[in-house]
Amino acid sequence: MAIKEKLVKAWLSDKDLEELGLGSAKTRQNRRAAGKEFLPFYRFGRAIRYKAADVAAYLKENRFDPQAE
Repeated sequence: MAIKEKLVKAWLSDKDLEELGLGSAKTRQNRRAAGKEFLPFYRFGRAIRYKAADVAAYLKENRFDPQAE
């Protein structure tokens, strides 16, 4: 699934974020346990989900444009 298709979904899983290059699922689990997760997340029972809008905003804020320098 392409990045645009993933961001169209309302909720993203750890696996989706891993495919977007935002760290492995295990790393995200460790960061949540340590209170160091940099993206807000939601717990639905045992499932952890991230809002696609939050992920898109994070990607936009952390975009590096070498032409801008």
